[in-house]
Parts: sequence; structure tokens; C-alpha cells
Amino acid sequence: MRYKAYVATYADESQEVNKDNFFLNGFCREDVQELTCFAENKNFRSRNLYALSSGIKNAVKGEEAAYLSLDVLKGFYGADFTKENRTYFGFANSAVKSLIFEKKQDEFEVDISVIYIGNDVATVYNMGDAPVFYFKDGSLRKLTGEVPKFVEDEKTFLNDEGVLQTALEKKDTIPYIGFGGEGEAVPYTSDSIKLKSNGLLLMCSKPVMDILDENEMIEVLKDKNIKAKDKAGKIIELATQKEPNGNYTVEIIEAKRGIAVGSDDAHSLVKWLAVVAACVVFSVSFTFVANSIGSMINGIQTFVSENMPKKEELDSPVWIPKVVQEEPEKEKVEEKGEQKDAEVQKPQETKPKPASKPSSKVTDTPYSSEKKLVESTNQDAPVQKEMNTDVELPIDFN
Repeated sequence: MRYKAYVATYADESQEVNKDNFFLNGFCREDVQELTCFAENKNFRSRNLYALSSGIKNAVKGEEAAYLSLDVLKGFYGADFTKENRTYFGFANSAVKSLIFEKKQDEFEVDISVIYIGNDVATVYNMGDAPVFYFKDGSLRKLTGEVPKFVEDEKTFLNDEGVLQTALEKKDTIPYIGFGGEGEAVPYTSDSIKLKSNGLLLMCSKPVMDILDENEMIEVLKDKNIKAKDKAGKIIELATQKEPNGNYTVEIIEAKRGIAVGSDDAHSLVKWLAVVAACVVFSVSFTFVANSIGSMINGIQTFVSENMPKKEELDSPVWIPKVVQEEPEKEKVEEKGEQKDAEVQKPQETKPKPASKPSSKVTDTPYSSEKKLVESTNQDAPVQKEMNTDVELPIDFN
């Protein structure tokens, strides 16, 4: 089921302010100085909350009391009001009593009626005289009533033997919101009504019922030539014809299955479908891009794992020693066992002198005698192998 709500409020110019207020799924009129007003609300939620408050019984600041009582209701929109109704009326009563203390007035009497619709079942809660009706098939049924004089609550306690027991405890109640005495704010609760298509819920302030009778309102509600959004204004028009100097508020909630799509609804539907389509396209595109990126990352990981050198190849460099080739003439001398005079190599820091070629001519110089002595002496000595200082030895890293 879908719901549309329409409200019209009116106060004659001779009055300073409009002392009525309304609540449409979280919205209430904040400009309490406004004399006339029309508003509407469309809601497809499973939980809907509508209310009407009236402060016309107060000589001073009744409009503020009416507004405060519904401003508190904003905190309960979306909640299960069947469980929270007593909590709300307690908060509303505290807010109005605070206003009484601030303005130093004796009392502010406020009428409040609340309609809660949950899963197409409507329940009405009220304190004071703001009547609510349900119109269906040409008949008008009143849903509001008198608040109970006391209420019974279950109390849990331990008996003398220490056993947990429950018992009913009676509590006094207050007759209206803003009552200065002691007691708990407990609303009247109607029977639950299963709403049907083409049914209407009607809320109005008490002066409307004081001027019009139920048959006059029924004629307006069942007239198919009058649209639902115009019915509230039509009822106020009938009231002002009888009593122009009044303060009137009428609120109508229309329940329909498959409400005909108008121009505004069509635009809303098109926007909704466009948003859905955009979400679908974005989801598909995001999935494709995410899969492509994932495939690319997997390909890079595979390429790197196949072409990177293995760990053992990166541990340490391999040392390749330089191969030294010895001179061929010296190898022959070692193989034949020939003993030749080896040139004695002096230390590295002194440059060796070349050997002198022996002369065939005999001389008496000391140099010749000394050399002969050396030659004869070195014949029996083993041939000293000439060391090559240019050889690069292999380095053992172990």
C-alpha cells in the first residue's frame, strides 16, 4: 500500500496566530505565525507517522505549545510507535510543562492525535479532543476516545521466599498534555485497522467538529469530483462559511494500492529507473575493469617469476683464475735435466744487472779470477729455477 497525505490549516485575519500544527512523516510547520497553509506528503515506507496538535484552549502561546508537542515527535519517526507511544506522550507532556514554567502560565492544554501505520495497519493514539475518522465505502468511523483514568502495568518483585513474581500495579494518568498535576501521560489507543485501497483517514481540530456534522464531511469525502488533495480545503471552506472567525485544520491520508502515476510520480519513477540503470552500468564496468587489472597483475607476476634468476645464481660471484703459460725454453731445460747457470734474481726493489759474456781471452784481473771461481763452484750446485713474478696466483675464497 502507498500513502499520500494532504493538510490544510486556516486562521482568520482577526486572529494573531494559527494555534494548530500538523505532522507529516517528520515534517511539522515551524512558522507558527502563518495563518493559512497547505502541504502534502507522499510516502512508500512501511512505517508512516501523522499527527495533529491544537493549542486553541490556551489564551497565551498556544501555538508554541502545539509546535513543541510535534517537534518532539520527530525523534520517533521511523520507530515502532506501538511500543514507543507512551514514551512519546511523556516527553511531549514534559516539553509543554517546561513552556508553562518558562512563560509563568497556569497551564497549557494541548490536544494531540497521532496516526501510526505499520505494514498497512493503522492505530490511533490521542490525548484531548482532536478527532480522527476512517472513511471507507461511504461510512465514517471515529477512532479517537477518552484517555483512561488509570493504567495497569506489570511489576516484577521478589517475595519473602526469594521467588520472582509479577503483579499488576495501577498508576494514575493525566487528562491532557500540559496537566499540572501528578500522573503518567497515557494516550487512548484505538483498535488496529487493516487499511484497504481507496480508504481515507481524516484528522481535524475540534472547532471543525463543533461547526460541521459528520454527514457534511461524508458528502465531501465520497464526492469523486473532488480530488483527495482538495478535500481538506473543501471541508475548511464549509466551516468558514458557517463561522469565518475560526481556527481550523484538516488532514487527510489517502491509502491506495497502485496509485495512478501522475506527472510528478512519472518524473520520480524515471529518475529512480535512471539511478538504477546507472548503478547497474557502473557495477558491470567496475567488475570488467577489476577483472582486467587482476589479469594484468597475474601476467606480470608470471613473467617475473619465469625470468628472474634463481636464488642460488645470485649467492656469490664465481672466481676464474688466470692461467699462466710458462716459457717453452725453460720447460725443455727441466725435461732434459740440463744444468745451466740460473740468473740469480735480486730483490724486487733493485733492478738486476745483465750477466757478462765470458771472454776467451785470459786476463789477470781480479774480476776474471773471481768469476772462474764462481763458475767452478756452481757446477755442483743445483740449478735454481727462475721465478716469474708476473704470475697471478689463484685466490681461494674458502
